[in-house]
Amino acid sequence: MARITKKTFQSGVIEDPRAEELKQKDYKHEELAAVTPFEWKEVPKADWRQYPIFNQDGSGSCVAQSIAKALGIERLIKSGKFVFYSPRWIYTLRSNTGAGMWLVDALGIPCKVGAPVEQIMPSQNLSEIKMNDKSDVNDFVKAEALISKTDKFITANPDIETIASLIEPTGNPVIIITNFAMDEWNQEVPTINPNANPTLWHGVCAVQATLYNGKKAIIIDDSWGTGYGIGGKRIITEDWFKAGRVTSAGYFTTFATQGQEIKPVHTFTRQLSYGLKIDPEVVALQKCLNYLHLFPDRDYFTGNYYGITMAGVKLFQTTYGLPATGKADQATINKLNELFK
Repeated sequence: MARITKKTFQSGVIEDPRAEELKQKDYKHEELAAVTPFEWKEVPKADWRQYPIFNQDGSGSCVAQSIAKALGIERLIKSGKFVFYSPRWIYTLRSNTGAGMWLVDALGIPCKVGAPVEQIMPSQNLSEIKMNDKSDVNDFVKAEALISKTDKFITANPDIETIASLIEPTGNPVIIITNFAMDEWNQEVPTINPNANPTLWHGVCAVQATLYNGKKAIIIDDSWGTGYGIGGKRIITEDWFKAGRVTSAGYFTTFATQGQEIKPVHTFTRQLSYGLKIDPEVVALQKCLNYLHLFPDRDYFTGNYYGITMAGVKLFQTTYGLPATGKADQATINKLNELFK
């Protein structure tokens, strides 16, 4: 396969200095569901999912491009029509200065303010300077953006089985972050060079799972235009995941909180806090919160206490006049027992 030289590229993903601070606010996939087993099979090229290929030119806007692509695919799944949302809107609203974006910060933007369509705020084939231009933003653009406001974003473990189970069978997109050296990436099917110095970070939109030459692989839409990769797509094999070169992942979802009809009955015997895993007491807590419309509806509850459970506990505490710590401390446990014993 031919290698193609990309004249300019700069890392579009940068480390968020607030990462540790944000950990307990993170909504994690493992808090909501287990990984669904995926039956791997080869998908013929003729059956690859096709979406418009974006072009970030030489800017550091790959994360914004990937998020806008994911929003468009989500709209296609829901309404049957792909909507081209503006990556420049997302890029100009980032919290950091300089080129590139913090992933979690970027994922939060359409959850807060949505995104306008590309026709209103063009973003393709623009330089870094032009991608930072927001002189055309006005009240109309802001109002139009709110129409597309999405619900929540979830972070996921960056392993290939998790990514595949999230994408298939519906085609739900997942934004993934890769780390590479230019010579490794700049191929139709990127290959890892053990002697390379992987200094570049890049956000792409994972759109399909397949077997490729017998290996598990993810088909991604890149944002370098149609002249790179396979018409703008690339095949990321399981080698990249095993080598830790896929470092993080996130996707958008909608939470339903209608709450179960049958009131749970449970006596809590100890305090509960962030970080507990597969804990039956946390399962009971999540069911109680769900009954009160403070935790998403689930087919089953994981018992993993992370950001979503923490947020539900905070709302519970606020409702009943308790300090909103997010920890199910003794005062919170006492109130839960009063309500559900």
